[in-house]
Amino acid sequence: AYEAAGNDLPAIDAFKAANAIRISEEGLSALDRLYGKAHRSEEQADVLDQLATLAAEPTEKRAYLLRRALLLEKEGSAGEAVNAFARVLGLSLQDPQAIAGIERLLSNEKVQHEAARLLEPIYRSLNDARKLVDVLELRLPQISDAKRVELLVEIAHLREALGEKAQAFGRYLRAFVEQPASPE
Repeated sequence: AYEAAGNDLPAIDAFKAANAIRISEEGLSALDRLYGKAHRSEEQADVLDQLATLAAEPTEKRAYLLRRALLLEKEGSAGEAVNAFARVLGLSLQDPQAIAGIERLLSNEKVQHEAARLLEPIYRSLNDARKLVDVLELRLPQISDAKRVELLVEIAHLREALGEKAQAFGRYLRAFVEQPASPE
């Protein structure tokens, strides 16, 4: 009744009280609507997470998780957004909207390495050498010394295959500097 009358704040309180007694999809959906209308993004993200937990169908669960990820991204919560997109990828590894969201977050230095880590297996499965080499370059500073030469050689091979001979040579040279005794 409060919602129908346009009294959003009392409606929110009433739905919260009803959900405290018994959580229902109807009550959570109403809170989702009202929080969105009131621009209360943090609470709306929590409600979307609860709706995803209640969802029986994987497509419905994916939709709630994706909406939550997009909301968190829009609100500037990059770390939470990356985690939310990762949950979507957990349901569907090739989800184009989740991949696009993580790609947008690559420009954020705070989550760049985590985003690159998530995108690497996707680009490998798609055989997208251009994007793969870019995320491998982003991951390079985080890789331990033992694996760094292996990664540098892989990046060099990819750059060479892409016709980027000067960059490939630079990566081979860097690998040589790090381990001059390595046969590779």
